[in-house]
Amino acid sequence: TDWIVSLTYSGNEYSSTTPDIINSRLLAALAGTGGASGDQFFDPFNPTGNDPALIEYMTGSEQVSRKTDLLVFDAVVSGDLFEMGDSTIQYAAGVQWRSEGYAVSRNELSITSRNANGVLQPADLTFLGGGIEVDTSRRAAAAFAEVLVPLSDAFEITGAIRYENLENDSSIDPKISAKWTINDQFTLRASASTSFREPSLSQLFASDTSLVGVADVNPATGTLSTSTSFIRVTNNGSENLTPEQSENYNIGLIWSPSESFDIRVDYWKVDYSNVIQAESAQGKVIADRCGEGIIRNGDCATGSLVGIVSDLFNAAFVKTDGIDIEMNWRIDADDLGNFNTRFNVSHFLNYKIPDASGNALDVVGLFNHDNFSRSLPATKINASLNWEKDNHSAAIIAFYVDDYATTRPAPDGEVQEIASWTTFDLRYGYSFELASSVEARLAVGVKNLTNKMPPRAYDGVNLSYDPKQHDPRGRVFYVNASFGF
Repeated sequence: TDWIVSLTYSGNEYSSTTPDIINSRLLAALAGTGGASGDQFFDPFNPTGNDPALIEYMTGSEQVSRKTDLLVFDAVVSGDLFEMGDSTIQYAAGVQWRSEGYAVSRNELSITSRNANGVLQPADLTFLGGGIEVDTSRRAAAAFAEVLVPLSDAFEITGAIRYENLENDSSIDPKISAKWTINDQFTLRASASTSFREPSLSQLFASDTSLVGVADVNPATGTLSTSTSFIRVTNNGSENLTPEQSENYNIGLIWSPSESFDIRVDYWKVDYSNVIQAESAQGKVIADRCGEGIIRNGDCATGSLVGIVSDLFNAAFVKTDGIDIEMNWRIDADDLGNFNTRFNVSHFLNYKIPDASGNALDVVGLFNHDNFSRSLPATKINASLNWEKDNHSAAIIAFYVDDYATTRPAPDGEVQEIASWTTFDLRYGYSFELASSVEARLAVGVKNLTNKMPPRAYDGVNLSYDPKQHDPRGRVFYVNASFGF
């Protein structure tokens, strides 16, 4: 019997200061009643003629500090349970207790408040919207058990169950898996399970306002503009969020014709319910230009768009499935060293979300600017060739992202298609003993060897590339040193 007991603490603190103009003071100065004296005028068309003291009086900042901490206690016991024929039943069981905290503090200028209707009002800043302060914590406990039952030399079943006890909820999630070694070359495996994820403290309590590029809808024609403007979007957490749940299925085949070569093919399927998502700011405007959370300057029907309130919510469902393929080929070339080729493919078959009518909408292959999903190219491929000999190692790695498209209307000179993208990385490493019991490793490399620029993704005034899928930095050189004691 083996015992493992651990206590882990982690914490993170992040602070930022972002300058901005105090909105009320800017408006007063434009009207000629600005400055500490209340009689100064700000001329936006002649910046050099404005009093520096007035500019300083109008200048403010958003100062934010975010802190998180996590304390986890784990105790796990494992070993042999009993004999069953020629086989041994093995088990593992354990308990966990955790405590986490989340705090956000702000300077007075960036703290927002709610009006009589409970709607969060932006801070008194021209571009930044501020947010609320948070100081909260919670605790949870869990217990689990797992058992491995080898029914024969070729067939085994694993069963597991986990119980989570939260402050406001609880869950019991089982899992069963099986592996059948058909012969020396083929192995079949399958699993089914449920899972459970509670909302984070940030998702429950935080609220922040940021600038987002949003296109408005023409009130006369009902068509979406081909240009966007930076609009204040307030992202609200919600204490009404419920935990996400999912049903997970997998079936796979392993083919190993030799000790040095194998291919793994897996079909997977995940059905989410109550999945936590943020309302799409663009999607809300498209659905109803005068809808709830749409803030306009003046009359709703004709007024210009100035703000959007986006709430977190539990989506009815997300249903997704796909295929993963992995290939490994190991070659021992004697004096030349060892080579290892790896090839990984991940392919979405479906990613269905509810549309405005509650029907299933497949969003694979789309940029998804108008719904809560991220961009979803159908296929991604990683391939690498690794070499090792004595203290030396090297690798070349290829990355491929499939093409996909945006449904945002594109003006002349722009296209909706986002082209496929392939890049190559190179790496060389050398390991050596720096001193007694001190192992060192030096590595040099280059990312995006061919300096391939990301494909253009038309999205109005936004970054013109997709940061979720592509890297805009081009060729990057790096040096890395690591030491082990």
